[in-house]
Amino acid sequence: MPKQVMNVKLLRKIQQEVLAEPRRLRMVTFGKLYTEADVAETFTDPADAPPCNMAACIGGFADWLTKPKLFKRDIKRGGTNGIGDRARKELGLTEDQADRLFFFREWGYEKGWPARFSNAYRDAKTPLAKAKVAVARIDAFIESGGKV
Repeated sequence: MPKQVMNVKLLRKIQQEVLAEPRRLRMVTFGKLYTEADVAETFTDPADAPPCNMAACIGGFADWLTKPKLFKRDIKRGGTNGIGDRARKELGLTEDQADRLFFFREWGYEKGWPARFSNAYRDAKTPLAKAKVAVARIDAFIESGGKV
């Protein structure tokens, strides 16, 4: 079996996209299209809602950037199961590495984000502040070779 090679170029592109439009980053979903009712229910400030009513986590961004038609098809259907697997493969990650990058430990993933990042993300007050935490998380992930 060939060794996985982390797609750092794609991770850097995700960082650029997240910073370019921070309101699209939502770590709680691989991908979601928000209706007007969803926006009213989910966002305290409607200005924080994502443009085009689409948001995604890091894994969702990987899928959206590499397989946009499949990504859009899946979120329109309300199913996101294939997104995580496609994202893991496009990023060249093992399952453990995908868990480290896509999920928070407090969600029950033993290998999720370290507490310093998940706490900072949770405590961030603005979409931009959350995006900056995600960018720092990706940096730490890359620097560790996917071990942190």
